[in-house]
Amino acid sequence: MTHVQTLLREFGQILQPMQTAARDGRTVLAYSQHFGLVAARWIDTGLPKWVEALESERGFLDRAFIGWYDPSTFRPLGEDELTRLLVAYIDDMRAEKRYDILKILDAPVAPTVSNDNPAAKEG
Repeated sequence: MTHVQTLLREFGQILQPMQTAARDGRTVLAYSQHFGLVAARWIDTGLPKWVEALESERGFLDRAFIGWYDPSTFRPLGEDELTRLLVAYIDDMRAEKRYDILKILDAPVAPTVSNDNPAAKEG
């Protein structure tokens, strides 16, 4: 079990088996060992599959996922819980050596000019 799964369980979210997932067009959060959480919905046009968007050419079969979460049962999280969830996600990505995803956390080489960073405008 990943850090994120453990934390979601603590927050009252339990990973359900894929065979019980809603197949009525609602979006579910499917969990894949390779892709992580994927917001997907079931379509049954031609080849039945899970897709990220209705126009998506790429689809997934049930066996691509370990299970699913029902987003309609998620309760709002506070700042502390969100922080713990982010740290758990980073820990999971480090454990899986997903440096491609962790690269987004790298500090930029040059400061970016923005309304939040007035010092960068002067320099």
